[in-house]
Amino acid sequence: MGQVYSPEQVTAGEVPAAGGIDQLQAAAFFMNSLRGFLPTNLNTRILIPGSIATGQATRRSDVDYLLVDSSCDRDGEPLISSESRMRQRLHITGTIRYVTERFHVHLEGKTYTDAGLARMGNRIYDALWLSHALDIQDNYPDWSHRKPLEILRPYAVDIHNLTEPREISLTGAVATRYMDGKVSIFEEAGEFNPDSRRDLLRFQRALEAPKAYARKMIAVSALEGCHITNPDVTSRQNMRDQTNAILDRIDTTGKMRRYNDLLVGLDREYDQVLDEALKSDSISEYEMWLAGNYLASCALALRLAHGYARHIDEVTLWHPSIDYGRFGIDINEEYDTDFALEHSLSEPLDDGENEIHTDALEELSDPVNINLSHEEIDELIDQLTRDPQRQFARS
Repeated sequence: MGQVYSPEQVTAGEVPAAGGIDQLQAAAFFMNSLRGFLPTNLNTRILIPGSIATGQATRRSDVDYLLVDSSCDRDGEPLISSESRMRQRLHITGTIRYVTERFHVHLEGKTYTDAGLARMGNRIYDALWLSHALDIQDNYPDWSHRKPLEILRPYAVDIHNLTEPREISLTGAVATRYMDGKVSIFEEAGEFNPDSRRDLLRFQRALEAPKAYARKMIAVSALEGCHITNPDVTSRQNMRDQTNAILDRIDTTGKMRRYNDLLVGLDREYDQVLDEALKSDSISEYEMWLAGNYLASCALALRLAHGYARHIDEVTLWHPSIDYGRFGIDINEEYDTDFALEHSLSEPLDDGENEIHTDALEELSDPVNINLSHEEIDELIDQLTRDPQRQFARS
């Protein structure tokens, strides 16, 4: 959603141009390169969803992609020679590396086999994301090749008309698993290292938390009978409006609103600091901003995730026929304010060798194990609000 760049990337000129132009060119090159190569390899399919397809990319946007590798049938049997499969994979990885180096844009995606994709209907999934991805597939031909998600169309659901108990329960389970994953990521935050890809990714996830969390909470709101006026998850203004509506309804103490607005303010502040660093001969102020706001951002994202998680747990109707343990969810566990969740759900579901994950969050699996106390978190948050030069208003 919104990358955080290292000081080295800034000084080396490895930050994309404003307006998302580099992201658009990178995505087009990636798509055209694969289109020109993959027809010789059976029915391999690709989709580029998100802000690229809808024309809302910024200089900090990732290029998301989903690739379906059809070199094996649905039973996992090879349909082409091992040499051809290796050539196909080398072409894909080589294209990703070339695009990253040429356009300085981060590609983030997943590759599925047909077998892995066919099983997704039996997994928990994000109904809003699937609706968005099918819309891109059907209506944005420049960003879809050979309808990669057609096999999942029967599993698409209307969040305004969730009537099946299983659909209702799995929608809540998606949000539960997501929030728990975020908790495990931010609990591991420690001293910031500007050269660490892990820390930069964690910082990015913290700053984008208000929008990312809202995407999951829109579906949860539908479970509660709230009509969602605009389910477009790519519109920034819509996500801000939806977030405000959700917080107005569930945040009785005002604390979640405070955490959310501080993060929105920090994200906007980062845009300004980045712009100034790109125009300056000195990188010192940029480095100071990163080091001074990393832990506070992680603490805010952590507390916001816990607030949402507690609400999700209260409204989700757990269905007795579903084995939630398979998804790493303990429905008997309570969400407390001491941030004492012991299980980590940041890793993807295990589909054996039938799913090849390249999600950047997997790089966060090595914990730092320098946790913050309650008092330290409170002090970090208070420091932000005591600064007279900062005015973090309602987003």
